[in-house]
Amino acid sequence: MVLESEIREKLLDVLQRDSSLADFSDWLALERRNMHRDSTVEAQELVSSLSLLFYEHLAGHMPEEQLRQELASIAGNRIINIRVDGNLVHPIKLAANWHQVLVPQQVLLA
Repeated sequence: MVLESEIREKLLDVLQRDSSLADFSDWLALERRNMHRDSTVEAQELVSSLSLLFYEHLAGHMPEEQLRQELASIAGNRIINIRVDGNLVHPIKLAANWHQVLVPQQVLLA
């Protein structure tokens, strides 16, 4: 099981150049194999997004500096899910620079 928080920690290590892009990419590939069994949907989606960026970079479609910018953007975003009585009401994306949460009106009425 890989946690979203663990992925984000390793991603921050890469962005701070404490870990290499290659090491992170290799780790992602290993973790991605079985995460459908026991990882959250949010962790799976994060790994899928990151893997796609690495694929574009390795295929020569994205230079390293652009890859790092995209990774930094992903590192700053969070998605929270609001649940009422165990049912998903609405996912909310939080950007790194948000200081408050804006809840859609339909969620407030539910």
